[in-house]
Amino acid sequence: DSISRQITVIDNTSVIREIYLNFSPYEIVYDPSNGDLFVTSTNFNGVYIIHNGSISEIHGNSQPYSISYDEKNGEVYIDGLFKGFISAISSKDVIIENISFPYPSYGLAFSSNGYIYATSINGSVFVINNLILKNFHVGKYPKGIVLANDKVYVANYDSSTVSVINLNLSFFHFLMIKAIPDNITFSVEYNGEKFSSINGELSFISTPGNYYLIIENTSLYYTTNTSLEISLGNSNRTVYIYYLKYAFIEGHVNPYNSLIFLNGKKVATTGTFLLELPAGRYNIRIESPGYQNYSINVTLSNGQIYILNTTLKILNTTYLNPEYHITLVDKPSSHKNFIEIWLIILGTSIGIILFLTRNKI
Repeated sequence: DSISRQITVIDNTSVIREIYLNFSPYEIVYDPSNGDLFVTSTNFNGVYIIHNGSISEIHGNSQPYSISYDEKNGEVYIDGLFKGFISAISSKDVIIENISFPYPSYGLAFSSNGYIYATSINGSVFVINNLILKNFHVGKYPKGIVLANDKVYVANYDSSTVSVINLNLSFFHFLMIKAIPDNITFSVEYNGEKFSSINGELSFISTPGNYYLIIENTSLYYTTNTSLEISLGNSNRTVYIYYLKYAFIEGHVNPYNSLIFLNGKKVATTGTFLLELPAGRYNIRIESPGYQNYSINVTLSNGQIYILNTTLKILNTTYLNPEYHITLVDKPSSHKNFIEIWLIILGTSIGIILFLTRNKI
């Protein structure tokens, strides 16, 4: 009882014992070999072990959530609510192994085939045997999980469905999607749901048919194929997604409020810029009032980092010599005025000539 913080022992319909704990219990399993009870509690980093009414604790490195018992080896498996790991507790009540897990897990079930089946917050069921062997997607937010009749039953909390998985997988096949280069975390969309890869792989347990997937780019990689149409027959199939690494143009420009245009399209900047681009040829133009425009063509290859730091030049201004002046006058209003001006000039010239002639005589 998580409210009263107690374990109740019931024989048929009679309560024969109540065991009180310091923290609220969550899940419980029984070890028939020695009569131990293993109880998880999300309120402290450990597991309660109850033997003949005596309580001891095993402390781990995260809040344990779900728990499952391995009858064959007498081991108990617990998962971490907020950290990605699954711990194995031996019959001697010590943690003997921590299996790395990529996401918080909400449910565990141990199978007689030696595999652990774990539900995950990312919508997957993981098949584990010391290492993660496979993962495949089920409904939204898979939580509870049980094994019965050679099948795995998964309760999907958000989609209000139960996924049934045949353990022998005689009818189902794996559709494996891998990224190249390896270990890229990528996402695909299928039937309106988004699924994320783990260690560069994404697996679906599927029946034969046609599947249409939308491929998403990552923060550092992009693909030229944004969709996949896959035909799955009566066998497993592996499909590869080839990713290319983005190129970058980075740097700063002065003045800081200059406008930057990439292939004619304005790019937001505050003087410092970082542009993530697919490989290709680009024109960069930088403008600012009162300054000369700057333009350059750049060809980028995949993964290249191009540094562009520039200071715009101030526009040149031509000033006139103060000894010279240009006066603009209106055009004479009439032909008469124009003749009068020329007569004045002519008369003045004749007078000067006569004056010089007389002085010479």
